[in-house]
Amino acid sequence: MTIFFDDVSMPEVNKWGDQTTLELVRLAVEYGGFYFLDKDKRGDFKTCEDLQYLAAMQHPGSGKNDIPNRLKRNFFIFNLVLPSITSINDIYGQMLDGRFTANDFDGPTLDSVSKLTDATIQLWRVMKSKMLPTPAKFHYVFNMRDLSRVFQGILLTPKDSIITGGLRAQEGKLENFTPQNMLVGIWKHECDRVFQDKLANDADKGVYDGLISSIGGDVFGEGLYNAACSETKNMVSFP
Repeated sequence: MTIFFDDVSMPEVNKWGDQTTLELVRLAVEYGGFYFLDKDKRGDFKTCEDLQYLAAMQHPGSGKNDIPNRLKRNFFIFNLVLPSITSINDIYGQMLDGRFTANDFDGPTLDSVSKLTDATIQLWRVMKSKMLPTPAKFHYVFNMRDLSRVFQGILLTPKDSIITGGLRAQEGKLENFTPQNMLVGIWKHECDRVFQDKLANDADKGVYDGLISSIGGDVFGEGLYNAACSETKNMVSFP
């Protein structure tokens, strides 16, 4: 049987620098069992045979613990690192190029498409560095999954909604509508959905608003970003 320890570094470090739970894990791995604590069996050892152990943990730092070397020595360790920024840019850039083609979209819109990866990666990186997890905000973890969800939302948006502006544009209720403005507005909507919705209080959300406005203005240009995002675009999918 295989036993998998997920987030093996999670146990709290006590004032002596130990992680008591992990000492029990080490006992099981090294000695192949546990000692009984029941009064009538106290001191007897229960052997567990034919077991193998797998464990996973995040890199130490930013509120995440390391594990003792005494436990670490029992595992064959694989260190998995994130792809380089260039690789991430290539992956999502190719997806966007395949979705947004010159046959369907005008030049200004395609110009903004080419900037989506840069803007999203910048925002993702600054969120990882500024919004660190704490005991009260343990869910402040921004990884590749969040980055993928932003691009997924953009890629799954129907082309007609971007080109025509959807129902609100047809009713004349969408100010400053152009396909380019619509695309940038959708980008901000997806970033809000993925990053801002994870934040726990108004102060952190205010910091996020400042970050995305700064990055959006730098990448897309202040005029375009303000025109596209002056009004919130609520994108809803009706099956």
